[in-house]
Amino acid sequence: MNRVTLRGRAEEMERLLGALRHTTRTGCGSLVAVVGEPGMGKTTLLRDAAEQTRRKGFAIGVGKAEEIDQVAPGAPLLLALRSGARPLVDADAFAGLEPLYERPLWLVDRVAELLEGLAARQPVLIGLDDVQWADPLTRFALRYLPSRLAGAPVVWLLTSRLAPIDRLEDVVGACDPAVAVTRVPLGPMRAADLDALAADRLGAVPDARTLQLLRGVGGSPFWAVQLLTGLARRRARGLPENDLHAELIASIRQRLAMVPPPVAAVVRVVAVLGRVASAEMVADLVGDTTPELVFAAALQGQDEGLMVLAGDGLSLPHDLIREAVYAHIPPVERRRLHRACGRRLERDGAGPLAAAPHFRASAGPGDFEAADVVLRAAAQSAHVMPEQAAELAREAVARLGRDHPRRLETGERALAVLIDAQRESDVIGLADAMLPFAGTPAAVARIEVAVGRALWANGACRELERRAGAALERAAVPEVERARLLALRALAATRTPSAPAAAPAAAAADAEGRRLGDDLTRQIALLALTEAGRNFGDHAQVLAYFDELHAIAPAAHRPERIRALQHLDRYAEAAGLLAAAREDADGDLDRLLPSYLYAQMWQHHNLAELDAADATARTLLRQAEALRHFTYAMNARMILCGVAIYRGELGRARELLAPLESAAESADELRASRLRLMLAWLAAEAGDPAEALRIVGPLLDAADNGCHAWAWSPPWMRVFGDAARRAGDAERAARALHIAELGARRNPGVATLEGVALHLRGHLGGDVADVRATVAVLRRSPRPIPLAAALHDLGSALAAGGDTPGGLAALREAHAIYARVGASAYAGAVAGELAALGGPARRRPPAGPPRALTGRSALTETEARVAGLIVAGHTNRSAAAELGVSANTIGTHLRAIFAKLGVNSRVQLTNALRTGDQR
Repeated sequence: MNRVTLRGRAEEMERLLGALRHTTRTGCGSLVAVVGEPGMGKTTLLRDAAEQTRRKGFAIGVGKAEEIDQVAPGAPLLLALRSGARPLVDADAFAGLEPLYERPLWLVDRVAELLEGLAARQPVLIGLDDVQWADPLTRFALRYLPSRLAGAPVVWLLTSRLAPIDRLEDVVGACDPAVAVTRVPLGPMRAADLDALAADRLGAVPDARTLQLLRGVGGSPFWAVQLLTGLARRRARGLPENDLHAELIASIRQRLAMVPPPVAAVVRVVAVLGRVASAEMVADLVGDTTPELVFAAALQGQDEGLMVLAGDGLSLPHDLIREAVYAHIPPVERRRLHRACGRRLERDGAGPLAAAPHFRASAGPGDFEAADVVLRAAAQSAHVMPEQAAELAREAVARLGRDHPRRLETGERALAVLIDAQRESDVIGLADAMLPFAGTPAAVARIEVAVGRALWANGACRELERRAGAALERAAVPEVERARLLALRALAATRTPSAPAAAPAAAAADAEGRRLGDDLTRQIALLALTEAGRNFGDHAQVLAYFDELHAIAPAAHRPERIRALQHLDRYAEAAGLLAAAREDADGDLDRLLPSYLYAQMWQHHNLAELDAADATARTLLRQAEALRHFTYAMNARMILCGVAIYRGELGRARELLAPLESAAESADELRASRLRLMLAWLAAEAGDPAEALRIVGPLLDAADNGCHAWAWSPPWMRVFGDAARRAGDAERAARALHIAELGARRNPGVATLEGVALHLRGHLGGDVADVRATVAVLRRSPRPIPLAAALHDLGSALAAGGDTPGGLAALREAHAIYARVGASAYAGAVAGELAALGGPARRRPPAGPPRALTGRSALTETEARVAGLIVAGHTNRSAAAELGVSANTIGTHLRAIFAKLGVNSRVQLTNALRTGDQR
């Protein structure tokens, strides 16, 4: 088919090229969204823009999403990486992506790393056509990559139809503010431009008949070219023109009817395949022919404008032609061809994901072969594309109907897929639909076990406890399923009023699992024992249970084990495990799974490495929001809020908590309690201890009932005990002291827990000896902030008692610790006392007011160092090597720097810092 001339798109092309110039000028990323109805020239615009961009020195990668391949994970993006004569990624690097296909975060981040390295040498354009058909992994990548590469000269040129447009809007909505977004709508071409196009094609001014026909194409350049090509062909052959009209789908069907049957058969098969196909595959699907004859037929089809012969094989010239041909194939023949395509792909080893679209298109009611392929595709995509896996699993079961003899087997397989995909609500819905026809007690029990695992993940512990109990009351429950249900009931009890009985029940279930040799029972029971231990603050026992879990399932619960070590002040061992995880992630912290980022974030926070905690939390938040994972997002916001409080940025802290407050009503009790803790701390810091107690009081009253673990994290009781003292609530203050001392007794030898309890006793009782002893204990703790808080109280108490030199020494040390870790608000409070005593802090000036939110004074110490390195000419990678962090962490810092300085490029950053621009 002839190339479509780019007529009438000068304004649209100028807007698109303006985005490219922005990236070239600033060195920052941008995204261009080209939107229009089918046939309006989106593909042509993308192709011409890519060609012009190539001439300007960009590296180019272009891919296309196909409607038939929406279950092929990442296909359009991966095609873009390897397209053209000079692919963006070489063969070795591309092969290195294969082991990461089941780890989408790692895969996408490795792609980002490859593109970032390329962009350091030349600007990059990634063009993806027909994003409305993009698969879930590609959509996830597009939500993540433009923001991840906001500081690199990478342009994302995406095209989409107007319907459905939600996938493109999802990508645009996820963009970081630093990514310049340009929208380019493509509407119908003007009549004058269509007339000029006709003159180009026909070599003469179009006559009245041609103009009349052109007015009937709805301004579509594609259909205009089809019409003009048909006219030229008919005139060259002396054929009448009166049967050619604006309904060009009918014209294409006419053309298909006019070619020899072998040509039509080849075109129909390629239309059903929906992708570039080899002559050998087409010959097999057509039947009774050879690849040579297929190739000859394709050449003839190309002469008729119905086929394209490329280096990779045979394809159709345009999606609209495919749609017209496909719609003209009789339904029975279409289903036959789809089934043949699916079976051929299965035989070729393409896998169920490639074959599933064809089995879905050819399936009828009760079609077990199709249901089996679809379910295997769901299982293959559960970790990569959980939303798609859930859809496929539900479809496989629905396909069979209630009376199919293999529905129960298929349903149980679907439940396993949904559990792997973490689609807990779908598990519960499908299981409830299966129970009425489960038939045997064993099947009912297996389904209830699946429901139980889903209810635990959803936080619906009371319902889990109820359902597991009801299932255990049924007759003839097999031993293994009974043991699993007992373990699940014990697990649920750790977060219900039954919590005091959870540990004995879990221990009994673990013993039963040992007897039966059932690892799943043991895993659930041991997890219940860890939860029960955490609820009572017995951190050493929790760690022992995690060690047992590790022996059964080495890859499971590692981040939770790291958190147990942190609660025991064993930060060096936790650091070793995190280092091993980073090594497994090729040294890049930001490629860690979210669960490890969660553990690393708390490691930084507890050791008062506030800049690192802030950067890691922002990375986790970005990943969590891309994955739509509420729990990780909540914890990331908790850390960001805590860091803001230490820095005196209370307004920023409130902003960080606001999204959690809107979601708190639908959150489970555990997650809602964490939000209340943060809100209470914020109220206390804002000088409203009564409001803090109103928020946290019910939690404090029930802190030692064995239902929650929050009370055994050391700083909380110091915060809320002090709030109770300031609010005049002696009962709540005594309650906080009781909890703190209970935690210390249950964890002998843990300096942080022992020190916080001793500190609170001295603080509430005004006993200087207790506070002095606190300082001695906390010097053995690896956590700096509790020590600084004790030194602050000691200094204040000594000064108030007349020992001004002793008070000044303690206050100076507290100030030095706070200033060193960046807790500027706390350092400022100490500095005020030092000034009142006539003794300014040594070596460091007293902390001023809380750090500004914008301008150079808003930069943290780490951000200032990063900015200095970038201004000096470092890339993200070389700055990362200089500071001993990952390139992604440098990118996270840069986004914060840009926001605080009001700039959006490295050039502007350099100018701002060199001219002293405070913005």
